[in-house]
Amino acid sequence: GNLGVDDDATATGQTDDEIWAQSPFFTVDVATVQLVLLAMTRIGGIADAIARWSWVDALIRLFTRAVIFAIVAVSLNFVLGYGGLVSLMHASIFGVGAYTVAILAFHDYESTKFLGAFPGTDNLLFSMPLALLLAMFVSGLTGIVSLRTSGTYFIMNTLAFNQMLYYFFVALQQYGGEDGLQILASLHFADLNITKRTTFFYVALGVLTAVIFFFSRLVQSRFGIILRATSQNERRVVALGIPPLQIGRAHV
Repeated sequence: GNLGVDDDATATGQTDDEIWAQSPFFTVDVATVQLVLLAMTRIGGIADAIARWSWVDALIRLFTRAVIFAIVAVSLNFVLGYGGLVSLMHASIFGVGAYTVAILAFHDYESTKFLGAFPGTDNLLFSMPLALLLAMFVSGLTGIVSLRTSGTYFIMNTLAFNQMLYYFFVALQQYGGEDGLQILASLHFADLNITKRTTFFYVALGVLTAVIFFFSRLVQSRFGIILRATSQNERRVVALGIPPLQIGRAHV
């Protein structure tokens, strides 16, 4: 009736709980407990360090994107704020430059040639100027048509060109189609490795500083003054003998 408890132990006057407590199954080593607690503390510290590092890495990535879009916003402010041109294809021009860099890096990573003739590159020293020139070419080509209109017609023209460029890049299935094109190559600027997020952030911040300085000087130049005058009163500019269409083309 003692549920497996030894009769000799019962004869000593010990209770069932005391007998089970003396069993080796209930023996707890203090050193083992300390070791487990120390291991849990270490693991918690490592997890906390990883969490802090992930948080910092995410923050750097966020700030880098903010700086890149700030560059786009500065140029949009020049077009809209000073030129008075409500363009809905600004993001497409930005995408043309981005796809230029990405496609060149894609062909460099795949060791293939673009259109079977042009080799790719992951060096931004060559791909960035090419992206800038191509974006300027597309902007100027569409601007020749759009600037012959004004007001709502100009807005709708830029919207139409924006959609045309969108569907053009979506149709490029080799470069990701609707999913976009991810750069797998390790980009670098001359001998500067920008695969590190911190380095890339400072490079982007330097470009933003240069862009702000450039536009600040451009606004104060003769061209900037005429551009602002055209956006405020085009008739007076025409009366002064300045063709606004040419100013608008140069603006674009």
